[in-house]
Amino acid sequence: MNARFVRDVRAFIRCYLGSRDCDIVVGALRLKWFLVFRQGRIDGLKKGGQGSRRAEGVRQEPLTLPPVNPLTEQWFNEKEEFVMTDFVSISGKRFRLAEPSPPNQHHPQLRGRDQELRLIQAAFLGNRAIEDGRPLNVLLTGGAGVGKTALAEEVSRQMGRALYCVQGSEGLIAEELALSARPSDEGIHQIEFVLSGLATAMVTGNICLIDEIGKLKPRTLAMLAPVGDHRRTLYSSLAGVSIPAHPQFRLICTSNTSDFTTSALPEFMVERLSVKIHVDMLPRKTLDLIIQERFSRAGHSAEMFLKCFWEQWLKRYPDQLPSPRQLIQICQLSFSIAALQNRALTERDVEEAIHYANH
Repeated sequence: MNARFVRDVRAFIRCYLGSRDCDIVVGALRLKWFLVFRQGRIDGLKKGGQGSRRAEGVRQEPLTLPPVNPLTEQWFNEKEEFVMTDFVSISGKRFRLAEPSPPNQHHPQLRGRDQELRLIQAAFLGNRAIEDGRPLNVLLTGGAGVGKTALAEEVSRQMGRALYCVQGSEGLIAEELALSARPSDEGIHQIEFVLSGLATAMVTGNICLIDEIGKLKPRTLAMLAPVGDHRRTLYSSLAGVSIPAHPQFRLICTSNTSDFTTSALPEFMVERLSVKIHVDMLPRKTLDLIIQERFSRAGHSAEMFLKCFWEQWLKRYPDQLPSPRQLIQICQLSFSIAALQNRALTERDVEEAIHYANH
């Protein structure tokens, strides 16, 4: 074993020592794969063979990133574009890029969120009037289904940038925010580093959405500290590299309001998510417009659904409005119940959909 191999193994073990039992088991399994494939590579080199050579054929060369000094970087150099490849080279090491979230092919118009969109765009623009006018990070809060993720998707569409999503959970460990290691697809006895969605968005100059950030553990959130301040870097102990952020990288986080009642974000993270936008419930008039646009093919039946829906809903929940997601799902279930019996929509279908829909 060479020194580099020992250092990589130690970093890999250190990543999982502080995790819960389930994370330790997962880490042990990954470490086993790491040792098996790495030892096979070393054995091939000792025999003088080509054990570490990649599969033959044409492959795409990784793009090498120059060192970035966040303090002197020109935040408004819009001409600096990242040439998309499958791999990127950072500090002499090769990394595979993650895939972006698939865009919404239908592109429904986002209704009733003009103010929120304007604030997000202002935060992402930065400020030319000050020397360190870097863009600000955004935190969206609100109930489930109000459209926080849809706001991030709309901003990425308007900016013409890819959106990379990271799903927050209690089981997400710190190193997974940066990268992971897996057996390589290009040959045996090899491993490769795969950048996370966050790291890929950073090096390619796109937008990263960290969904449900309120569910992350404090140790995992600590990895985000240098990403959210003037350093704009993400350090990986597994690979031993600091991943710099492209000038056009933007960060947006979301969290349900209920998560803050059980565990609030640490103060160091609250300060770095400097633009906090609460996404409220939409008014009834806007909700009606959403249904009429989403179910435009239903014609008069959509209006009939809205009439029956509000009568039934207000009887059950007189002081509560549904979220856009709830309303769309109830409408879809109502029409599906009627279609299953090959008949027109009835008030009974709407009542049944409200009763069984998950709200």
